[in-house]
Amino acid sequence: MDEPTHPRKPPGSSPGHRAPEQAEGEEEKAREPEYVFRVLGPLKSPLRNQGTPKLRALLGTLLLNANRTVSVGSLVETLWAGSPPPSAAANIQTYVSGIRKSLDLHTENGSRRLLTRTPGYVLRVRPGELDLPHFTELSAMGRAALARNEATRAAALFERAAKLWRGRPLEDIERLSTSFEAQVNALEEQHLSVLNDWTAARLELGQNDELILELRMMVHDWPLSERTWYHLMLALCRSGRVSAALAAYRQARETIVGETGIEPSETLRALHEAILTGSTPRLTEMGKVIAFHHSSVAG
Repeated sequence: MDEPTHPRKPPGSSPGHRAPEQAEGEEEKAREPEYVFRVLGPLKSPLRNQGTPKLRALLGTLLLNANRTVSVGSLVETLWAGSPPPSAAANIQTYVSGIRKSLDLHTENGSRRLLTRTPGYVLRVRPGELDLPHFTELSAMGRAALARNEATRAAALFERAAKLWRGRPLEDIERLSTSFEAQVNALEEQHLSVLNDWTAARLELGQNDELILELRMMVHDWPLSERTWYHLMLALCRSGRVSAALAAYRQARETIVGETGIEPSETLRALHEAILTGSTPRLTEMGKVIAFHHSSVAG
């Protein structure tokens, strides 16, 4: 999977012919839920003033693992990174109590959201209340549509998924441990993967010229994403800008070798060879099977 190196907002969609599937997608976007919680960007929750840094980090961790039990030990590691104070467990209980009081004021029928469940706690979130599960669902639906060669439908779904992002996940919460940072990095990897899937669908629809500027911005932000470089080279070549496509490969190779000491993947080299020999490169399996050995390397 692709891993980003810097946060960025998802690119906007390109104008074009409005097929029936696109019109349906627009109706669905109009019905997007008003989330109670958001983690794909700054934290959004009903908590008044959002609490202290550690309370916010605890709430963020519970939301990243919504409807799953998070052990007290994991929470201690997240908040104190291997150097917890003797009062760590008691502090966790205090933070949980504060979160409970705030969240219980915003629940229906007096039901509790934050439950104690051995060996820790679980934060209950209903469908449509948190942006992350919706992003995951839309991404899966988009990939299924792309696998069925329904590029218009796939592009609409990926666009909805991408536009749920408002910045880096929980960007206003201090990174208190490597475990917390790892969860954030995994989400950013999913984000870049969806942006590339969206690009693949749009390339299938022939939106080559419209994508070039967006792809240049993406390779600037994520210079080790070979899949993004592939898309940029393909869009340039299809737009008749062969010299620019070859220059993009040279820049990609220089960046990748300079950062990793390893040559670009066979997939990227094969596209470069196809452009050199004047072949007409095709987008094959780009949204389905990825064959880039640098795509998970952070730069």
